[in-house]
Amino acid sequence: MALFGKSKQKLSTARMQQVLRSAEQQTEAHSQIKRNKRSYPRMEIWQRCVIINDEGHRLDGIILDYSQSGSRVRFRTHQSLPPEMILNVPTMGINHRVRTVWQSQGDAGLAFI
Repeated sequence: MALFGKSKQKLSTARMQQVLRSAEQQTEAHSQIKRNKRSYPRMEIWQRCVIINDEGHRLDGIILDYSQSGSRVRFRTHQSLPPEMILNVPTMGINHRVRTVWQSQGDAGLAFI
């Protein structure tokens, strides 16, 4: 007899596998939708970069991926980025004006202007 309410039912292995398969299918479908919304293919890279704001302050970071329309950059600090700045990546010959599209902790999505 259970102390509170009904006793717990045993989990069936078949039911657990069915739930896991369903979760995997949903995750795959979600990532497929997300991939299809991208305007340009992204290239994963790992390059040092510098963000320069309009006052000339510099913030070092790492570009994690790059496309024709923008890039994703990671910073050591979690400070707020300005709406517009310059992205400089000397090793790739990039010196572009960018705008901040999104920011989450130390990562930021930047779109080329």
